[in-house]
Amino acid sequence: HTLRQVLQPYTVQLENYGNGLGFSIVDDAYGNVRINTILQKSQFSSNGNEIRRCDVVLEINDSHVQGMSRQQIADLLKSASPHVSLVLGRSVPMVTKRRRRERERE
Repeated sequence: HTLRQVLQPYTVQLENYGNGLGFSIVDDAYGNVRINTILQKSQFSSNGNEIRRCDVVLEINDSHVQGMSRQQIADLLKSASPHVSLVLGRSVPMVTKRRRRERERE
């Protein structure tokens, strides 16, 4: 089977008043920084989107963060206040042409 993962971006608006944003981040094996642990769920619903474990951090306040280290992103999140706009990416499976043809034959 040939399934690929693509990221579906979505935006979440959060408030940071110096006591943290309620989640931790971690590096993954692909050079991304992902949401690891969610400590507070109350502020994580925006426009019907909810932050989930394993979502990839793509932008913080209109700054692209791809290629930044986990520590650089953590520092950027800590310094962003009081309003934080996050663009996160959620992995969704993408069916390749080969897999689509296989499904059509079934």
